[in-house]
Amino acid sequence: MSGAVDLAILIPTFRGRESLPRLFDSLVRMRRVPAFRVQIVVIDNNSPDDTRSLVRQWQPRIAELEYLFHAEPGKCHALNAGLAASSARWVAFLDHDVEVDEAYLEGIHRAVTMNPDFHVFGGRILADRGEALPYWVNRGQAMKNSRGGIIAHDYGDENRAYDASMRLPVGANFFCQRDLFDRVGPFDVRLGPRPGAQIAGEESELLHRFMSAGERILYCADAAVHHPIVRERVSKRYFRYRHFCDGRAGCLVVQGSGSFRSIFGVPIYLFKATLKSLYSWVTSLARFDAYEIFNCELELWYYLGAMYQYRLRSAGAPRDTVGANGI
Repeated sequence: MSGAVDLAILIPTFRGRESLPRLFDSLVRMRRVPAFRVQIVVIDNNSPDDTRSLVRQWQPRIAELEYLFHAEPGKCHALNAGLAASSARWVAFLDHDVEVDEAYLEGIHRAVTMNPDFHVFGGRILADRGEALPYWVNRGQAMKNSRGGIIAHDYGDENRAYDASMRLPVGANFFCQRDLFDRVGPFDVRLGPRPGAQIAGEESELLHRFMSAGERILYCADAAVHHPIVRERVSKRYFRYRHFCDGRAGCLVVQGSGSFRSIFGVPIYLFKATLKSLYSWVTSLARFDAYEIFNCELELWYYLGAMYQYRLRSAGAPRDTVGANGI
C-alpha cells in the first residue's frame, strides 16, 4: 500500500460490481481535510466479477483509492488482510453498499482530534427508504437501529458516549485506532458473512474485546453514511433467516468461554429461554399486535439458531463450522 497515512478506510467486497459505483461516487463528492492523509482500500474477497477492473476505472477520480486482493473467503479474513497491509494510525470500516455523507471524513477528523480520551467511535447510519416499511418491521416508525436485513444506527445529531440504552456500533460504519488490534487481536474469522452463510456479529465481538480492554466508545453523528434498504430483504422469511444466523453467531462467540449443563450438547438455559419466548409468542397472539407477534417469533428463531450451532459442535463439527450452505 501507499506510504504513511493518518486514516485507512477499509472496504471489503464480494460481488460488489453493482454496489461499489454508488459508494465510489459518494467518495468523489466527500470533502477532503487538508493535512489529514487518507487511503481508501477496497479488499476484493475473491469476487467472481470484474471488481479489480472497476476499481482501476475509478482510481483516476479517487486519488486515495487502492486495490487489495485476498482469496480466502469470508469478510473477516478480508478485513484482517486489510489491517495487516496498513500502517495508518486510524482505521475506518465501511460496507461496500453504503454511500458516505459529504462531511463523513470531516466528521472522523473532528472526532479523533477533539476527543483524545476516546479511541473507538461508532458512526451514524441512516437507512434510506423510498417507501413506508411494513408495520411488523418497526411499528411504522423511523429506523433507529438495525433489524433483520435493514441496517440503521441513528442516535441523533449530537455526539455522545455509548451507554446501556444504546446498541453497539455497526460494522458498516465505525472507526478506531489501528494499534488496538495489536492489543486485543484481529477480527474473529469464525464470524462474519462469507459465501453461502450470513453469520454476523463480527464487529460486536470485537467491540466487546475493546471494552474489556478498558476502551469507551463515542457515537459520532457527523461521520454519517446512508445504507440502502434492499427490497428483497424486507420479508419475514429473510428476517427469520438472519435471526437464526445471529443465534448461531452468538453460540460461536461464547464457545469455550465457560461450561454449561446441557442436553445433547445444548445448554439447558437455551431450552428455558426458548420456552419463555414461546410463551410470550402465544400471549402476544391474544393481543393481535403484529409487531409483538413477529418480534417474539424472531426471538424464537434466534434461540433455535444457537441450539443448532451447539448441536453441531456436540456432533463433532469444528468450532468454526457454518455447515452446508450456511445453515
